[in-house]
Amino acid sequence: MLVFYFIYINNKPQQFVCRIPVPEYFCGTQAFPHAVEGKDAFNSVCAACHKLDARSTGPALRNMDSITYVKWIVDRKSKIDTTKFEKFGIDYHRHISREILDSLDIKYLFEYTNREPAY
Repeated sequence: MLVFYFIYINNKPQQFVCRIPVPEYFCGTQAFPHAVEGKDAFNSVCAACHKLDARSTGPALRNMDSITYVKWIVDRKSKIDTTKFEKFGIDYHRHISREILDSLDIKYLFEYTNREPAY
């Protein structure tokens, strides 16, 4: 009995000390500060016709030139690249963009579309 009592008293939980820092686990890449707002705007306004890396109904939007990007969204008189829009008189893209997106949303969209791909 004395032996069991001795084992019981001396059986304290051991705490292991390790000098290696505990790693912080994260998923994906670090986004720009306002890329989340840009992604929300992209998904609600642009994603029906555009993709980031592939051509869909509209062109791919990743790494687009900033001047072209803003002109295409905001300026009604900027040159239209495709004859399809001129032929049918469709100005839906710029009309909707101007109603829904303000200048801050356009900035966030540009931040989101110009980030590096996650792959």
